[in-house]
Amino acid sequence: MPYYVINSASSTRLPDAKHKSGFHLIEIQKQKIKIQRYTYNLERSKFTEASLVSYSEKE
Repeated sequence: MPYYVINSASSTRLPDAKHKSGFHLIEIQKQKIKIQRYTYNLERSKFTEASLVSYSEKE
Protein backbone atom coordinates (compact mmCIF):
# COMPACT_ATOMS: atom_id res chain seq x y z
CA MET A 1 0.00 0.00 0.00
CA PRO A 2 1.62 3.32 -1.04
CA TYR A 3 1.76 6.22 1.37
CA TYR A 4 2.99 9.80 1.28
CA VAL A 5 5.31 11.67 3.61
CA ILE A 6 5.16 15.45 3.47
CA ASN A 7 8.35 17.12 4.66
CA SER A 8 7.77 20.81 5.07
CA ALA A 9 10.89 21.45 7.15
CA SER A 10 12.05 24.15 4.75
CA SER A 11 9.47 26.48 6.28
CA THR A 12 11.62 26.83 9.40
CA ARG A 13 14.74 28.15 7.68
CA LEU A 14 15.71 31.41 6.02
CA PRO A 15 16.10 31.17 2.24
CA ASP A 16 19.57 31.18 0.70
CA ALA A 17 21.14 30.26 -2.66
CA LYS A 18 20.57 26.51 -2.14
CA HIS A 19 17.40 26.45 0.00
CA LYS A 20 13.93 27.91 -0.38
CA SER A 21 11.63 28.80 2.48
CA GLY A 22 8.07 27.61 2.02
CA PHE A 23 5.16 25.46 3.05
CA HIS A 24 2.76 22.82 1.71
CA LEU A 25 -1.01 23.07 1.43
CA ILE A 26 -2.75 19.70 1.67
CA GLU A 27 -6.42 19.22 0.82
CA ILE A 28 -8.06 15.88 1.64
CA GLN A 29 -11.53 15.09 0.29
CA LYS A 30 -12.63 11.50 0.84
CA GLN A 31 -10.05 9.38 -1.07
CA LYS A 32 -8.54 12.30 -3.03
CA ILE A 33 -5.46 14.19 -1.85
CA LYS A 34 -4.24 17.44 -3.41
CA ILE A 35 -0.80 18.76 -2.43
CA GLN A 36 0.50 22.20 -3.38
CA ARG A 37 3.93 23.60 -2.55
CA TYR A 38 4.61 27.30 -2.06
CA THR A 39 8.02 28.95 -1.79
CA TYR A 40 8.93 32.48 -0.80
CA ASN A 41 10.04 34.61 -3.74
CA LEU A 42 12.54 37.20 -2.45
CA GLU A 43 12.30 39.39 -5.57
CA ARG A 44 8.51 39.66 -5.33
CA SER A 45 8.34 39.53 -1.51
CA LYS A 46 5.56 36.96 -1.59
CA PHE A 47 4.87 33.23 -1.67
CA THR A 48 4.36 31.67 -5.10
CA GLU A 49 3.28 28.17 -6.09
CA ALA A 50 6.21 25.88 -6.92
CA SER A 51 6.59 22.39 -8.31
CA LEU A 52 6.58 19.47 -5.89
CA VAL A 53 9.82 17.68 -5.09
CA SER A 54 9.31 13.93 -5.21
CA TYR A 55 11.58 11.09 -4.16
CA SER A 56 10.85 7.38 -4.55
CA GLU A 57 12.45 4.50 -2.80
CA LYS A 58 12.34 0.95 -4.10
CA GLU A 59 12.22 -1.96 -1.69
